[in-house]
Amino acid sequence: MATVLTADTVFTSAHVETGLVCVEISVEVPTTNLDTIGDAILLYKFAPGDKLPIFLGQNVLSIWFDDMDTHATPTLDIDIGLADNVDAALDTTLYNSGGGGQAATAAGGVTCDDLETLANQGYIDCSGLYLSMWVIAAAATAAAGTVKITMLVAKGVLARTSDLT
Repeated sequence: MATVLTADTVFTSAHVETGLVCVEISVEVPTTNLDTIGDAILLYKFAPGDKLPIFLGQNVLSIWFDDMDTHATPTLDIDIGLADNVDAALDTTLYNSGGGGQAATAAGGVTCDDLETLANQGYIDCSGLYLSMWVIAAAATAAAGTVKITMLVAKGVLARTSDLT
């Protein structure tokens, strides 16, 4: 069963011409969510009409996480992607840690500076879906840590200026 963790979510900037909003998420992940295959953490709920733009040569998400498996031979493997409900496996995988659970950054990920410069190559429909972290292989020695994600979201209806803090 999925765990819903409270994320610090910030809408940092918007580009009116493209309708893109930069969303930054930071979630503290406890060890109890890293020690069982199938552990799922719901990181963010997309609004109706939201889409993730696809950019040539760029990852859809920019991801950074702490070392959440401190064992000498770590086993933690994490996928991050889209799920349609709190008990569902990922429907679309956007990132795989490749095992190891070591501190990492997804290379080539989008940043808020990319709002005006990247050429959009299409969209992934995420209307009403959850951005979810799914444990594929449990941690050998789980350690609590932070997961930070930056993504550009094409809003169905552009967020109000008051939502952008």
